[in-house]
Amino acid sequence: MVFDFIQINYKNREINVAFGEQKKPWYLKINPNGAIPAIKEVDGFTTNEGIAIARYAILSREIDTPLYPYKDNKKTALINQGLEVVIEEYRSKVISAATAIFFQPAFFGAPKPDANHEKFLLDRLEAGLEKLKAMIIRNKGDYLLGQELSLVDLYAMVFTIVVVELQILSLSSHKIIEK
Repeated sequence: MVFDFIQINYKNREINVAFGEQKKPWYLKINPNGAIPAIKEVDGFTTNEGIAIARYAILSREIDTPLYPYKDNKKTALINQGLEVVIEEYRSKVISAATAIFFQPAFFGAPKPDANHEKFLLDRLEAGLEKLKAMIIRNKGDYLLGQELSLVDLYAMVFTIVVVELQILSLSSHKIIEK
């Protein structure tokens, strides 16, 4: 997604997690942890984790973009700070809920969480969404950090799409995030 925004040409390869493709020897050469996403550059350099990939792509190509304006240390620091909030306060909650409620039952035959555990997971997810709402309100803009789209918004969007697509939680009570 970031590569499209910053207009970097790339080849995308779908990895079928349901069949364990990320654990195949060819992929483990790219990312020994077997995690996705990961990239392999023409020169053989590899890295993984979405945010690390995005920052690397911008910095290595010296692309000055509002998504991550690396030439402006203060803006970049605020974006890094916002990313930390999204990682700690939102991503972790989305991953926990999606794994327990959807992925483990759908792909690994695990039972769905009982009602109390599911409520706990959804309450944590709601708290994460409230943190995002508070960022938007505090920064007085249409985006998490104000008036410009940044890596923070794209990163939060990826996890919000997971919530919506897997129907883990409705965003109807989170209109400011839904837009």
